[in-house]
Amino acid sequence: MTSTIQAPRRATALIFSVQQQSFRPLSHRHHILSASNIKSYSTQPPSENVDEKTKDLPPKEPSQPDEDGINGPISTLPPPLNFPEKGDNSAPVYLFKIGRAYGKFYWDGVKATWANHKRAKTLKTQIIASNRAAGLPNMPRPLLGHLEFYYENGGKDKMTRTDFQLLMREQYDFRKLPPFALMVALFGEWLPLIVPFVPSAVPRTCRIPKQIEDMRKGVEERRKASFREGYKTPKPAESNDEAMPTSMAGGKKALPRLYHSMRTAQHIVKMGKPESLHISRVLGIGGRLFDKMGVQHPLYPVKLMRHLGYLHIDDELLLRDWVLSHLTLSTEETRIACEERGIDVVGRGESEMKEDLGKWLEGRKRDDGSYGEILKMLFTR
Repeated sequence: MTSTIQAPRRATALIFSVQQQSFRPLSHRHHILSASNIKSYSTQPPSENVDEKTKDLPPKEPSQPDEDGINGPISTLPPPLNFPEKGDNSAPVYLFKIGRAYGKFYWDGVKATWANHKRAKTLKTQIIASNRAAGLPNMPRPLLGHLEFYYENGGKDKMTRTDFQLLMREQYDFRKLPPFALMVALFGEWLPLIVPFVPSAVPRTCRIPKQIEDMRKGVEERRKASFREGYKTPKPAESNDEAMPTSMAGGKKALPRLYHSMRTAQHIVKMGKPESLHISRVLGIGGRLFDKMGVQHPLYPVKLMRHLGYLHIDDELLLRDWVLSHLTLSTEETRIACEERGIDVVGRGESEMKEDLGKWLEGRKRDDGSYGEILKMLFTR
């Protein structure tokens, strides 16, 4: 990780136009990005100057903002959390208003997750139909398998990183939605007192800023402690199709990224417990409890394979036009991209994070499919 992807000195007017659009504050950009047949909503309070005849009607929905194709949809991020001013309110009244602000925040997050689900469902239906037409056998497959097959068979120029992030984040959030929605209904404004005990049960769209910060600090503390152990960079997996399951070996041509991620995941698991735990802590995929106990998550091989396969596609989408990606990525999206790759983000500036992200992508470009460069970056700081 010694070289850095450098943006050229000259950039077109188009790039600068996209840059101006992408660096709006999150509070101004938070709208549900939905398909044309799905309504969006705003988390901003309605204006106080409302006509008496229309004050009981729901507020008008804002128009769908333009998507840049690089950042994930703003609807996959938490909505703004707006606290009331204390003013002359007594302490009990003020605390009650704060509780209502939390309750509104959580319900807005739940509604955002549901809207993302409806939008993603339409997109997944289109992708699966395209895959069937391209010859993919009609059998159950993980979402990542469908996305890679689509990417390899005519979808490389159609799939944007925005769509890819929508599908992956919606899959993560929607699994947590039913139990969390029940928690919101039961506890309401008292939910912030419950959430610290079950942080992983909260969808991304419902995480308050302090929870996000605490989770990131916890991951980085465990990551730094693991690096202090001084593990040596292991050798990459050898190309040996006979050692792979028949289903994966047969899918090498159809799903090359998932094939290589599966082979690398198996190789990492075989390295031994210390090295496997190190990668789990660096990428933050093992879970807080399992990392502290020093044991692997029961589904660690599957989680590692999926995460490596996800990063492979996401890296390629960023590298498709890194100059545009470098200029367009918002600060929060840069943080998310970095933490997914085991790069520290707490207390760091945007330019510093993008520099390290560029180094990671440079390593991806050098990698020959053996994940040798990726392992080097995961074991070196």
